[in-house]
Amino acid sequence: MGGTRSWLRSGRDHYRNHGSAVVRIGIISAVGILASFAFQIVTARWLGPVNLGIMSSFFAIVSMAAIGSSSLQNAVAAQTARLLVAGAAPTPRRLDGFTIEALVLGGAGALAVVCFSPLIATSLATETYVPLLAAVSILLSFLFARIVGSIQGTGDSQGAVWWSTVSLVLRVALVGAVLLAGLGLIGALVSVLLASAVACVGAFVYARRSTIPLHHRPFGADGVVVIAMSIAFAWLTNIDLILVRAEADEYTAGVYAAAAQLVKSGFLIPATLSLYLLPRFVRQSGNTAMTRLGVRFTLGVTAAGAALMVAFFGIAGSFVMSVLFGTDYATENWLLVGLSVAYLPWIMAQGQLIRMNALASRTALAVLIFLMLAQFLAATFALPNIAYLLVVIGATGTVALVVFLIIDSRAARHARATHASTTPGTEPAGH
Repeated sequence: MGGTRSWLRSGRDHYRNHGSAVVRIGIISAVGILASFAFQIVTARWLGPVNLGIMSSFFAIVSMAAIGSSSLQNAVAAQTARLLVAGAAPTPRRLDGFTIEALVLGGAGALAVVCFSPLIATSLATETYVPLLAAVSILLSFLFARIVGSIQGTGDSQGAVWWSTVSLVLRVALVGAVLLAGLGLIGALVSVLLASAVACVGAFVYARRSTIPLHHRPFGADGVVVIAMSIAFAWLTNIDLILVRAEADEYTAGVYAAAAQLVKSGFLIPATLSLYLLPRFVRQSGNTAMTRLGVRFTLGVTAAGAALMVAFFGIAGSFVMSVLFGTDYATENWLLVGLSVAYLPWIMAQGQLIRMNALASRTALAVLIFLMLAQFLAATFALPNIAYLLVVIGATGTVALVVFLIIDSRAARHARATHASTTPGTEPAGH
């Protein structure tokens, strides 16, 4: 009984100590979420369903090819946190292993998209400049991730989320200006790149005061696992946009893209939590109780947020689509509700991906690679029936979430057993 009271008291103290910081980060993130919604509304109303489908394909290319940038950011943050715990001091050094990784991976991703740009443009029924602009965005995303990761790792989570928010606010401001000027789709895409470049420069200047020397060998085994996991996860949560664009008619693809943009904004919840929790997971790596508490907190918050989204769209989905995007995007509630239900386990799984990245889990990577193949084959067979596609997305997301939770549970048991076996006077559980 005393142990239970101690655990509850520890949990209350933990939430009290970190609650205000999480709230401040949440407020900054809310500004970014509103800017993201505003961007979707402006582009949907000005571009129309057909061009919006093209723009969504642009973002799908960037997300899948450059999602490794998020894992790079996590790796930089984790290594920075470890070095700070070890007593490292800030230094002006810039070209380290992580910077080399950012340049190599970003450049390789950009080059691959450039080389396949005619094929990509043909399959998506769009102009060649769309994948070419996506290639530039990929390189910028890796450089931005390298910079923000160093800010995040010092514990300045507010600074990290602030610069991500700045990028989103600049994006909506610039795209609004170019569309008012009548520059159309290409102007909107260029404004996205310009916003990313400005945010990248600003974050670089901001990070100079707290840079830590990261003695990191490029492309180490754990780093490759984390990057591969992030790329696989991004494929699984973005391939639907490209498949619908390729298999369905242009109008259906545009409406689906608008609905998917609304639903996938839910991924900002675990992304924001990651900014705060990852460096702390690293610092508390020897504290199983606190790590488990963070995992449960992430699971609860993402589950609650995703469930509220399902309920909201169930009540007002069609109305929201019409008001935000216009009558051209009017659709039945079932599409938004179906997308919300399908992506609910994926949103929760992204919260657990924070922990999988900290563990550099080979098992999680193997399962994600298997799900990539299974989802692609099943989705290709399901289309053009959108309802069947949503079933495939939800099923694969559920498998990923369950596997992540099992891996975390086993890692916690192993850590407790190891701690017990190395603590004098204590026997491992089960002995």
